[in-house]
Amino acid sequence: MPPKKPAERESKLKPTVVVGIGASAGSVRIIRSVLEKLKKSSRKVAYVLVQHLDESGKKLTIDSLLKFSPLPVHVITEGLRVEAGAVFWVPPHSTVSIKKGRFSLKPAKTTEQKLAVIDSLFISLAEEFANSTVGVVLSGEGSDGAMGIHAINNAGGLTIVQNPKTAEYPSMPQSAIALGGVDHIVDQSEISTVIERNAKSIAHHSEAESGPKIQNQITSLIVPICEVLFNVTKQDFKHYKTSTLVRRIQRRMQVLQLDSADQYLERLTNSEEETSALFRELLINVTSFFRDTTAFDALKTEVLPKLVESTKPNEKLRIWIAGCATGEEAYTIAILMFELVAGLENRPEIQIIATDIDPHALNVARKGSYPLSIANYVPAEFLTKYFTKRGGRLHVAKQIRELCLFSIHNLISDPPFSQIDLVCCRNVLIYLGSHLQKKLFPVFHYALKKNGYLFLGASESLTGHKELFRAINPKARIAQKKATAIRMPSAIPSSVNNYLSHFHEIPKEAQPDLSMIGQRIALDEIPLRYAVVNDEGHILSGSSGLGKYVEIGEGPFQNSIVKLSKPSLRPALRRAFALAKEEKRKVVDETLSIKTETGTERVGIIVQPMPQLGEESSLYWIAFQYLGVSLKTAENDAGPVATAADLEIVDRLEREVFVLREELDRTVQDLEASNEELKSSNEELLSMNEELQSTNEEMETSKEEIQLVNDTLQRVNADLENLLAGTQIATLFLDEKLRIRSFTPAITEI
Repeated sequence: MPPKKPAERESKLKPTVVVGIGASAGSVRIIRSVLEKLKKSSRKVAYVLVQHLDESGKKLTIDSLLKFSPLPVHVITEGLRVEAGAVFWVPPHSTVSIKKGRFSLKPAKTTEQKLAVIDSLFISLAEEFANSTVGVVLSGEGSDGAMGIHAINNAGGLTIVQNPKTAEYPSMPQSAIALGGVDHIVDQSEISTVIERNAKSIAHHSEAESGPKIQNQITSLIVPICEVLFNVTKQDFKHYKTSTLVRRIQRRMQVLQLDSADQYLERLTNSEEETSALFRELLINVTSFFRDTTAFDALKTEVLPKLVESTKPNEKLRIWIAGCATGEEAYTIAILMFELVAGLENRPEIQIIATDIDPHALNVARKGSYPLSIANYVPAEFLTKYFTKRGGRLHVAKQIRELCLFSIHNLISDPPFSQIDLVCCRNVLIYLGSHLQKKLFPVFHYALKKNGYLFLGASESLTGHKELFRAINPKARIAQKKATAIRMPSAIPSSVNNYLSHFHEIPKEAQPDLSMIGQRIALDEIPLRYAVVNDEGHILSGSSGLGKYVEIGEGPFQNSIVKLSKPSLRPALRRAFALAKEEKRKVVDETLSIKTETGTERVGIIVQPMPQLGEESSLYWIAFQYLGVSLKTAENDAGPVATAADLEIVDRLEREVFVLREELDRTVQDLEASNEELKSSNEELLSMNEELQSTNEEMETSKEEIQLVNDTLQRVNADLENLLAGTQIATLFLDEKLRIRSFTPAITEI
């Protein structure tokens, strides 16, 4: 018997909600119960059913689905479209993904793939439909579905798990609960009711009218909601991105079936359980092994080998994973480091400090036990060497776990670590406000050793912090610490500064450094004044007497050596500095002059790179040298004389150049800000485009329905005309004013 097809008028409806149901072979009875109770009015919902099977597992056949499903049933094939008002069945031992609303079907070849078919489907649903997804895990053996449920939760969807106490095979529900991200734990008899109720809630919150209204309500109550959170959890979320807070709070409202933000605030105030639930909701633990393989390949080839080479055998190589979530990223880097040092005789001691504020996530990380579906992300060679399969799960090898130390740590308020070789903070900053991000970059700079590295996520950048870090691989978001002298920012809590003060060593008495004293005397005797600057020209250190050649102008303070130098020196200094940076060599110019109270003096400038601080260091030594009196105002002087008019023209041109450079700098800053806004606008436009496409498809469907009704009416009208004509009864059809509207052929004979 062939599978039922969706009705013609529903065939092109894009679903408002997609429900993924994952179960094992032993839960056929539960699936039947769930499907039998689904209402036929679920025209906006699509159901995708996938079974976790072993080789001997009992398969749920398409014929049995047809018997008890109140909705049409489809067997998934390559390219089949996801449609509302239907059940889609994944064939046994197949992995399914969804792109642009269509199914992609592949055979599950390896054992790991066969044991992770639910995870594969759920992760794809989360990526495609985001918060319009409902994930359901029923009774079953193994851990399939756990990572998928976690992915749906992180994408803003709703998750339901059968109560392990009532499940014949509790392993799958237990694994999902242990990993986190489960909204409802319900008995078998309640599953279908919860599915339909949550699908209805998602549809309501996604409507064009009610959706923005609810979001505006939540935005107006962000501050009191965060205050309630702080009073219970002692964690301050006020400075998180508003969009993130609104999205996660709205998700909790969907779970609780609440239609207004005031109702939710009242619920939050009176329920410590809900406060804890919202706290967990805001700790978005989105991570996986070898996430973004291109970035990890760059880290493996460009950074980690240099760290191993520069670390002596008796030293520690310290790596800080900030926001480690459930530990996948920490173990990923531990595996890469172990691979690098495995063949070395004198290995450096490796210490990976992984921190987070979520105790539940840290407990998962410490155990190092993950679902079998991680085999889709971990390379096969590493899976064999560093993981052990026990009890339907994969456990990280002991030698890898011993490299990692997991600890609770608040990145914003707790003191930072120090003497770190590599800081990994990937996809954490994207959830924080811009002012918090500005505070954290100096913290990372302080935590790193000289020439240490910073590894960010794909959605994060160093814009506005180029004075602290040098981009090594912009595409992979890898940067290196600059030798910039900074103080800990005042915006960081005072407890951090108190903490750091304990690390200031008391200087010990030492013998006089005669060489240094001799150099100081020589510099005092020779008319040479200097400054040390970074590659952007910002002054980091300077000698006495520098004020003769630099001055502070009007307006906002500028720390650039070029902008602070005397007007007559700026063009030549700018050229020399640019040449020294480009060619990495010393540049000398002795053709300059400045006006003083006693006349006009000759000045030479020297721009010297400072390679002794390391090949990657971008520091420069800029010196100003007095070369004697150059120009005299005496009439008998044979040399050229600079008139007051000449100097006035030079001053005017310098002022114009200064104004132009200021405008150019502002334009660049505006462009960077506009670029960030355009990125955000692009995401919103993409979302709006999807909504418009959905609306267009619904309109097309409505058009088809109207056309179908019109065709039906035309057929009925034709049938009536044929019937009346065949009766041979003379009939006139008149309107209210007795005007002839129609007649039968027999009337013509009268």
